Amino acid sequence: MPGWTDDKSLFEQEVEQVRLEEGTADRLLSMQQAIEDQGALGADACRNLLNVWAGRHREHPAEPTELVAIQTLARPAPCPAWDGSDAELLDRLHGAWLARCAGCALGKPFEVFMHPHNGLSSRKRIAMYLKAVGEREYPIRAYAPPRSPAEQTTGPVCCPRSTRSRIECLETDDDIRYTLLGTRLLEEHGLGFTSWHVARAWMSSLPYMSVCTAETQAFRNLVERYDFHLGSDWARAEQDVDWRWVRTRQNPYREWVGAAIRADAYGYACPGNPTLAAELAWRDARISHTANGIYGSMLIAAMIARAFVEPDPRQIVAGGLSHIPPQSRMAKAVLPLLDTCSPDLPDDEALDLFDTLIADLDPVHAIPHAVIVSGSLLVGATDLARALGLSVMAGRDTDCNGASVGSIVGAMLGSAAVPAGLATPLHDRIETGLIGPEYVSIAGMAARSLGIVQRAR
Repeated sequence: MPGWTDDKSLFEQEVEQVRLEEGTADRLLSMQQAIEDQGALGADACRNLLNVWAGRHREHPAEPTELVAIQTLARPAPCPAWDGSDAELLDRLHGAWLARCAGCALGKPFEVFMHPHNGLSSRKRIAMYLKAVGEREYPIRAYAPPRSPAEQTTGPVCCPRSTRSRIECLETDDDIRYTLLGTRLLEEHGLGFTSWHVARAWMSSLPYMSVCTAETQAFRNLVERYDFHLGSDWARAEQDVDWRWVRTRQNPYREWVGAAIRADAYGYACPGNPTLAAELAWRDARISHTANGIYGSMLIAAMIARAFVEPDPRQIVAGGLSHIPPQSRMAKAVLPLLDTCSPDLPDDEALDLFDTLIADLDPVHAIPHAVIVSGSLLVGATDLARALGLSVMAGRDTDCNGASVGSIVGAMLGSAAVPAGLATPLHDRIETGLIGPEYVSIAGMAARSLGIVQRAR
């Protein structure tokens, strides 16, 4: 089974994805019926149908994938340039890296609670687990307790090395691996990198077993059609890649959250320049994602870049939205938060609102991530612990939520905003999970991000 899952499951997930994109999957299902009428069934038929379907997939005019079309629809809001000192920028970058790591570790043990279980939603599983430990555990403000009296009902947490009794660093995680990899990419190629450079970085530094869903499918497609063997790649010549084929062939995950968690390094590289940050994020995201999957990446990168120069969370979210198509499903889901979310909104009411806006979507879809991150930022505002807590208590893809919120609020406030109870247990260390050094310093990564900004001036 090369790829994320078996062919039959890929087809079933493709049907659900097409329903989201087109409102109905009748075209795809009619093709399936025609094949079945001819007596062709099973995995081979599913695989062949997916291959044919990739060439017939329709893009909604309000939700383009190509950059020029996105920029034609978007209306970027003005943004002040960064005018602070390098020392101040270094602290903001340190804040972004440190809070991203803290948010990732805060949510990581609860990622296993992503789906409903025993009649409990993802959010309710987290709440029950924590409240059974003690009344001070909820709302979340500290790393997860490793055990709970409620775990027979909720299920146990995962990733024990990220629980409070064992955490000694940020253990390797895909959210952070991509931030590290994006930093390497920018150091090697600068702001002029191409999508081909991203693909080569995956092949040279990212173990196949560490990629998931859309990235797995795109990785496999790249290897199947294009030449990455070291012996034939001495010149590092950029190949003519059919990116549409790479990102759509047998890839029903093309609007999931994967591209959004790859965006942070591009926001760090562009303080005060969200337009460029969004473009850099697009160059990366187009490899594996389409439409709202790409918009999630552009939104995160733009919000981070704006957070360095904008102290108002509402303006950060509104400004981020200005870089994606206004009639997209993502923009329509996030926009109501601007009128309903503020620091005065109680946590449970905010979480209820998030649930209402994203009730029918897969927990790993890019839109739930965008809603949870934006809403947590608007309600938590300058209280980093509250913002991170909300993003994790909302459930679903908890480590992604916490990490993205951490980047934005950390960039806005700097390293002092990260509570000692979250910062100290990390011991300034990231376990990379990449080919290369096993561990890197969080502060050291902030210094490397500053170097990228300085070299681009």
